[in-house]
Amino acid sequence: MKMYNNGTLWGTWSDQKDKKFYGGKPVDINQDGTWTIKGAANNFKVEWNANTYEINLRSWTSHFVTFTSYNTITVTRDKDGYKYYLVKADEVKAEEVKAEEVKADKTSTSSDSGSGSKEGLYAIIDLYATFKMQSEWSADWAKPRLDSSTGFHNSKEDAEQKKDFWIVIEMRKPSEVIQVILSKIHFEKNHDDYKERLFEGIKIEYLEGSDWKSYKSGKIIKTGEMDRDATDAKLMIYVDPFIASKVRVTIPADQLPQNAANPKNYIGGRIDLRVNEK
Repeated sequence: MKMYNNGTLWGTWSDQKDKKFYGGKPVDINQDGTWTIKGAANNFKVEWNANTYEINLRSWTSHFVTFTSYNTITVTRDKDGYKYYLVKADEVKAEEVKAEEVKADKTSTSSDSGSGSKEGLYAIIDLYATFKMQSEWSADWAKPRLDSSTGFHNSKEDAEQKKDFWIVIEMRKPSEVIQVILSKIHFEKNHDDYKERLFEGIKIEYLEGSDWKSYKSGKIIKTGEMDRDATDAKLMIYVDPFIASKVRVTIPADQLPQNAANPKNYIGGRIDLRVNEK
């Protein structure tokens, strides 16, 4: 068992809103690789796939875990695809305390607005970073923000030529980069095929001063994207922090799954960085 890219898996999670996952009882995910719900589930196995970042809470059936933020997870029941939404218990308490503080002093402001994390802010959404893409399908498909109703998408010509796709994100000032955050292109039921726009790995480069540097010497960083991921699920890829004014994320054409689901080599998604401005 390891720390998942989106945050620490260990701890207590709860389904207090809908109370559908084991009646809303707290779920304890333990560092020894087991998960327990008092009076309902005792020391079931947590399976971790280090290659695909797949997390499976096994019981009488499989429950696949996807992080949607640093303190929320989606648990998908394999036998019927039913989804449960769990929140980390200590984060719920922290948000309740924060809400009370804001209520007590309505003039107070917080740097945790927008992406809402003490671990930095979103470069594009919060800090208005700009971006440039290698190609685009159309003007409507040149919107890489995580909250976009579409996303980024390579051009038809580049897809036919099996070209790598890249996007450069330029911060307003040099910033410490701590995460690359990925999401699928937005899809609705009438475009369910969009969920097959997957890529298994990325390369990261960054501009430090006047020099472009390759993160991890150009190593492919696995994304862990899967076709079962929800349209708004976010994959948080932690990186060894570095200072940069620009970051270029490349999706190599050979990192598209080799199957019939995406035969035309289309590349699409949404992206942001979590950063601390310097």
